[in-house]
Amino acid sequence: MAELIAKKRANPAQDITSDLIAARDEDGSRLSEQELADTIFAILGAGSETTINFFDNAITALLTHPGQLALVRSGEATWNDVIDETLRVESPLASLPLRYAVEDIDLGEGVTIPQGEPILVNYAAIGRDPSLHGESACEFDITRADKEHLSFGYGPHFCLGAGIARLVATIGLSTLFERYPDLSLAVDPADLEPLSTFIMNGHRALPVRLNAVA
Repeated sequence: MAELIAKKRANPAQDITSDLIAARDEDGSRLSEQELADTIFAILGAGSETTINFFDNAITALLTHPGQLALVRSGEATWNDVIDETLRVESPLASLPLRYAVEDIDLGEGVTIPQGEPILVNYAAIGRDPSLHGESACEFDITRADKEHLSFGYGPHFCLGAGIARLVATIGLSTLFERYPDLSLAVDPADLEPLSTFIMNGHRALPVRLNAVA
């Protein structure tokens, strides 16, 4: 981040990083140098990597469930169904460390998180909870009625970019599958390598064939 900020400060462009740097340099009381770096990092993580992971997971799910893709193409299901089901079963941001209990938290049934203990927030868990989504909770099914998930957060922490994220997802997926109707995986799904992190949820790469093999 420090190197990026230095480069953009020396050679500003028409981008949000340059705008934030200009705001910081114009009035230092608006953003400290650390806040500037943290804000750019948050935008990169929340607005870029999560979007990449979403497309990765949605495309993988549709290519490995051709019947589900056919439902969208026939109009029996919508891209919104695909978006919410992907966010439910494969949250692009799986976990977020760490929060700390400021006081003892009684979860009931004899379970208490002691004051000061670290808490790992797992957004992916609710989407795969069988008590909420039944025994098929781990299965990708765009026809399920309840697609409840926490991929956009909750309450006052609900993602400010959720609307534009849905727009990007709809345009991106519909355009991709319209332009490349024969899109297919170029490897066995079992050979896709997950990212080496428990925070983000995606693959190292998603090799595909854009056109059908003759």
